[in-house]
Amino acid sequence: MSNTLELYSRISTVAGCLSRGMTTGEIKETYMPRWGVSERTIDRYIELGKDKVMHSIRKTDALIETMRAQAVSQSVEQLLSNLEIQALLCSWAKGEQARERKVQTSKGEIMTLPDVPTFSQSIQAVNSLLKMRGETRGWLSDDEQLTPGSPGEDGGQPEKPLQLKGETPEEQELLDNT
Repeated sequence: MSNTLELYSRISTVAGCLSRGMTTGEIKETYMPRWGVSERTIDRYIELGKDKVMHSIRKTDALIETMRAQAVSQSVEQLLSNLEIQALLCSWAKGEQARERKVQTSKGEIMTLPDVPTFSQSIQAVNSLLKMRGETRGWLSDDEQLTPGSPGEDGGQPEKPLQLKGETPEEQELLDNT
């Protein structure tokens, strides 16, 4: 039993030396006298050690491939999520029905109503789309937030009046005069 354990220990030692970059000549010089074995025996240890290192490399490569596949899969899922978000924002920007909402009437019946975006939701959707696409200049200032009582809902007003921004002073003057 101890011979088998000693054999496995020596092969593991040789495999470790090979993984650290020792040459076969250095391994022979170091371990032949230490273990008192012939060159043929140390050559067998080296071959078995190489097999062990290659097996370890294959396992590592398989693990790397698995991790790579998971990362790609997660990236694709995130990409689809971004596309779905952009599709929803586009439908809101166009003022189209984005989804349906269920409402319970006073009689207890459940009705399905179209959930059409308000004017403020359409403007915010356009602003979000511009930001997602890398536009540094959105339609709304960072400090402007439209509230639920914005125009298009029940005649309310945003906290600050909606101001569109022009790229040049001439465009800004035209926007201010409209």
